[in-house]
Amino acid sequence: MATTVASPAVQSPESPNVIDAAAIGGGGHRYGTRLAAGIIPYRGAPPSKLTLLAHDQNEDARREIRRQLELRQHWRDTTYAFTISVKMAMRDRGEEARPVIMAEIQQMVDKRVWHGVHLKNLSHEQRKRIIRSKMFLKDKYLASGAFDRFKARLVAGGDMQDKSLYEELSPPTAATSSVLAVAAIAAKEGRRVVTIDIGGAFLNAKMPDTGIKVHMRLDSMMTELLLKIDPSYSVYLEPRGTVVVNLDKALYGCVEAAALW
Repeated sequence: MATTVASPAVQSPESPNVIDAAAIGGGGHRYGTRLAAGIIPYRGAPPSKLTLLAHDQNEDARREIRRQLELRQHWRDTTYAFTISVKMAMRDRGEEARPVIMAEIQQMVDKRVWHGVHLKNLSHEQRKRIIRSKMFLKDKYLASGAFDRFKARLVAGGDMQDKSLYEELSPPTAATSSVLAVAAIAAKEGRRVVTIDIGGAFLNAKMPDTGIKVHMRLDSMMTELLLKIDPSYSVYLEPRGTVVVNLDKALYGCVEAAALW
């Protein structure tokens, strides 16, 4: 078994409080080297005024942080959120929320994102794999920071899907270096650069014919609004006021959506 023996520190004859790094065995002892360079004080030496001042400032900073944390312990932002639920949007911003919610559901119907299914026609395994859905609303801003519009988005609960059933889920994406290279070439040649926003982009991609069916349940509120747009879904209405649909397009939230688009 290897044994490490520390060499004793040797004080410099010129200054009893400074270690002579050259006299330390091995010459590479970190403490001795840093001590000789004046980076750290000699062990046992009293702390300097600057050290004491820094310590007091750190303690003051820690006390202020603890005070702020205590003040924020029960704090909740009631004026801003990244997204809000349909229920809260209808309660707080009803005149803005209803049109955008209806427009999102209308988009689903127009693009034939799904078709209704009868729960009784699904097997036990298929019923177990029914995923949830959720709609959220948010304020959308332009690149300049100016307010653009209030928008709603319906997403699938892809976290409930079995990823082991899929072979490839990684979407092809452009490397940041490639994007910057194109921008640099455009700037050099004085070209115009244009960006486009494709509305409901993922909804243009069809679900693959692999035999894997994704069934999703619309909650009672979404079902009620869907029936106002397309009453034909009433035949799929469940006793608790929900509807189960089979996804035909790559709805946002599905694990395969990005790869398909």
